[in-house]
Amino acid sequence: MIDINAFLNNFWANFIAGFCLAGLFSIAFVHLFEYYRKPKLKLIWHKKFNHDFNWISINIRNNGKTALKEREINWHLYIPHVLDFDFLEGDKYKTQFAGSSPILNEEYDHYREFNFFPSFPEREIVILKLKLNDVQGNKFRIYYHFSSVVGIQPRRVWRKFWYRRIAERNGEVRLGFLPYIEIGKS
Repeated sequence: MIDINAFLNNFWANFIAGFCLAGLFSIAFVHLFEYYRKPKLKLIWHKKFNHDFNWISINIRNNGKTALKEREINWHLYIPHVLDFDFLEGDKYKTQFAGSSPILNEEYDHYREFNFFPSFPEREIVILKLKLNDVQGNKFRIYYHFSSVVGIQPRRVWRKFWYRRIAERNGEVRLGFLPYIEIGKS
């Protein structure tokens, strides 16, 4: 004969444990699915250096699985203050000058704007074209970050044996840990 009290105690304990375990797995699955689906933005550049005309096209590449509409990405570029350049097609690719910022003891000009074109997965959109008047030295860095509807991207960068967060908990950007693209003549 089955003891009904023992059966009910074991049944409810197993039922609650199974329910809790299913809840934990569903939460983990939702977070994993959201991470997989969110956009992953990266700055890409294309250059054309010759004797007459030096220009750089700066693009945003969406390596994620979700498209972003126009005005959903607010990009920030930090261009060296000593770099002599002009904006190409300024009416098509608009920018706002947001002041100067020191990054690692060098002065950089901060430019920002929203994207004016939608960003589809695995595609690039042009955000800026620069004509370099005089390239001093072989290499220079352009620091960047994005503020989008899913937060600041990229969230962290690899620096000297460890990942560093780009933004503080209050949303303040840490300029010393920004990702960069390095552009050289060769």
